[in-house]
Amino acid sequence: MKNITSGVQRRGKAALTRNMLSGPDRFASLYTDLSNPVTNHIYMNIGYKPLADSVVYVFR
Repeated sequence: MKNITSGVQRRGKAALTRNMLSGPDRFASLYTDLSNPVTNHIYMNIGYKPLADSVVYVFR
């Protein structure tokens, strides 16, 4: 079942990205968990490229 799910997710993200880029949007971006090699591999396969890291600071 996991392989089916990842295939569906990959096609869904690829379709969403194509739809965004076929309209007025000139780029698409997303945040991903760097420690998850499966999703990062999927994103790179559909054309996303790593550009920068981000950090979230919480002050209390």
